Amino acid sequence: MTSPSPSGNQNALAAETSPYLRQHASNPVDWHPWGPAALELARKLDKPILLSIGYSACHWCHVMAHESFEDPATAALMNELFVNIKVDREERPDIDRIYQTAHQVMNQTGGGWPLTMFLAPDSHRPFFSGTYFPPEQRYGMPGFRAVLEKVGDFYRTRRGDLKEYGDKLVDVLGQLQPPTDSSGDGLSSEPLLTARATLQREFDGSFGGFGEAPKFPHPANLELLLRTWRASAASEEPDLQALFMATLTLTRMAEGGLYDQLGGGFCRYSVDPYWMIPHFEKMLYDNAQLLGVYAHAAVATGEPLFRRSPQRRPSGCCATCAHPRAASTRRWMRIPKATRAGSTSGHRTRCETCSMSSSTSLSPSASASTATRISKASGTCTRSSRSPTSRPI
Repeated sequence: MTSPSPSGNQNALAAETSPYLRQHASNPVDWHPWGPAALELARKLDKPILLSIGYSACHWCHVMAHESFEDPATAALMNELFVNIKVDREERPDIDRIYQTAHQVMNQTGGGWPLTMFLAPDSHRPFFSGTYFPPEQRYGMPGFRAVLEKVGDFYRTRRGDLKEYGDKLVDVLGQLQPPTDSSGDGLSSEPLLTARATLQREFDGSFGGFGEAPKFPHPANLELLLRTWRASAASEEPDLQALFMATLTLTRMAEGGLYDQLGGGFCRYSVDPYWMIPHFEKMLYDNAQLLGVYAHAAVATGEPLFRRSPQRRPSGCCATCAHPRAASTRRWMRIPKATRAGSTSGHRTRCETCSMSSSTSLSPSASASTATRISKASGTCTRSSRSPTSRPI
């Protein structure tokens, strides 16, 4: 949460429905929500647009807000040089996708949040972009105030180049769009095979996962590999490599620091390629999907580790969901020991994540076909009276 400005004044985000946008309503920055009014204001004032995209559970979004958006000097510079627009990526995923793709093309690197884009006021095409910027130069990145000044100077002195640059960017983005299928044929397995081949190319055969650090769990990718193996299991050449890629990744994740060995649950990502050093933030949507992935892997292989990992998460989920801060933070937070070790009262919270786990049947001797019959329970989730931290690791 951002702190109120000294004057107590609020900007245009105060009237928004998004909790993330309202968190910035008291910033000294003159924020506007994305919409015709803000875009017209940029054209009228002939100022470039500073577009900032983030979401409530984003750690570095809150860091940049505290360091820069709450700072009066930085806010004054932003208000002087730009029309500032704030977007909640969970409210407008369409806008986020467009500018994330543009950022990746412009910088030849991955995107992320907070996403910081500078747009031409007439075309809304970006001409400079980045993610998190520190207030002063560090981490090998320029300071945010220096970026603001240089971008403002570029717009004033070289704005004639913006159209040419924007046209080239649009051409590149157009080439990334898949061609329209006008053959009239039905759906095929070609996209799945392409995804399988891409995962094979990016697979880390030593430590699991895909690509370089930071490494994310990406449950959907692991589920795809398990399903690819299952679809070929009865054939003469089953896709054992797909099974290997999925299970090695799940093993390294469960054995490493990405997994909370005390409280259960997986952190959002690992900052190293070995799954050892986590980013200390647990996302409900990741852990909910990983329940099913580990369940399917347990049914497919009979591996005890795959059974233990999801079984230890539900109690921690219930305790955190019942905690008063859970609704506002929208992520799993470490709760006080007194709360964890307390009685079961207050922990009978209905939760989709817990409901899924409480009903999952993981018999190692079951056939792989039973994986598709794993279902969610209809009852409430109950928490054992024993503290999660006292359970065997």
